[in-house]
Amino acid sequence: MIILARHGQTEWNKVKRLQGWKNSPLTALGEEQALHVAIKINKLVGKSEVHLVTSPLGRALQTARIVSSELGGIEHDLKPDILLKEYSYGDWGGMTSEQVKQKYFEQWKRRQADKWNYVVPGGESYSIVASRAEKWLLSLPDKVMTVAVSHEMIGRVIRGIYLGLDEKQTLLKNQKNNEIVLLSDGNESIVKV
Repeated sequence: MIILARHGQTEWNKVKRLQGWKNSPLTALGEEQALHVAIKINKLVGKSEVHLVTSPLGRALQTARIVSSELGGIEHDLKPDILLKEYSYGDWGGMTSEQVKQKYFEQWKRRQADKWNYVVPGGESYSIVASRAEKWLLSLPDKVMTVAVSHEMIGRVIRGIYLGLDEKQTLLKNQKNNEIVLLSDGNESIVKV
């Protein structure tokens, strides 16, 4: 089983800035969300052996430390994995969608026309992220529950690959900051916290 958790709300989430590989800290609400997610994960895990991994980006790492603490302080076993980094917005990182549309209108239109394959200037495409996600899924240990703390966009791609979805279906997947996604036996379920 894979338990996918998204980081708690960040300062940039509040103002709708594109984060990608850039970072902003969790808000007070984000820290509260992370704690509630951690408590729920602890209940889901029970006494099972856990492989706890996280994106190395600050907001995910901050959330993962809260999860680790709730799981009994296994932080020494917390493994940052660059494959779980969020989709890179490159030159657009830190901007709002409106700012990107104003400054990079033609590029924005091209991305909207082919979101899966369009490579953001200095960043990535969903296709590139899918290669990372597939590599990550193939790296998971057998017969050990994996708890992964990451981000919405990489999370949607992991889910799409795991579920065998096409690109269009994958792009429709969302995950709120206070939701956990369980992947097991080729299916998924959403746990609201």
